[in-house]
Amino acid sequence: MFLHQPSGLYLTPYRAYDPYSGRWLSRDPAGEPGGINLYGYVREDPVNNVDPDGQAAAIPLPDLGPLAGPLIGIPLGALAGEAICYYNPWLCSPPGSPPPSPNGPQCNANAPPQEPPAPPPPAPPSPGDILMPGGQPIGTPGSRPGYQDVPGGSQEAQDLYDQLTQGGTPSTPPIYPGTGSKLPGGGWVGIRPQSKSGGPAIDVNIPGIPITKIHFY
Repeated sequence: MFLHQPSGLYLTPYRAYDPYSGRWLSRDPAGEPGGINLYGYVREDPVNNVDPDGQAAAIPLPDLGPLAGPLIGIPLGALAGEAICYYNPWLCSPPGSPPPSPNGPQCNANAPPQEPPAPPPPAPPSPGDILMPGGQPIGTPGSRPGYQDVPGGSQEAQDLYDQLTQGGTPSTPPIYPGTGSKLPGGGWVGIRPQSKSGGPAIDVNIPGIPITKIHFY
């Protein structure tokens, strides 16, 4: 049994309890054998009895001992809920919470529900997703097999290079007229500010990708 903050009702696996009226909101699943009052809570004796799951007619309420003083003044229905939590904290723990400590109560039936953990951030797109969306090379075929022409200038070339080399390691051959990087999944990509054809270019050497050069114009 735990408190549903928005409605103020105590919820069990079988029915909901209204602590202000002292009644269940639905019939006793056991029917008349549980008593002629199908909506009554623990035979109208919540001081001495509790019903943690909405099925039992009455379960003796354990002696609260040192808790009795601090709990004076709490409505009887709420008092029963707190007692259930104290002696059976696993009945009240929100889903996904750590198990209760054996050294004392770790549950508060009046605590608001915990927010679910935030989902992990999506993984960045792979070089194949960037260069071959839908299985087709970006741009238009260039002057040679493996060459692709893409509209844009230096900024567009740099943006594409930055996307391809996320998590990569700088690696520029001594004679390469630009900047290169080894990719974490294998392969190498380099960018040149100016190719023989005039505009910036990206050189590609990635296994499984047929593109070898991207020329920007």
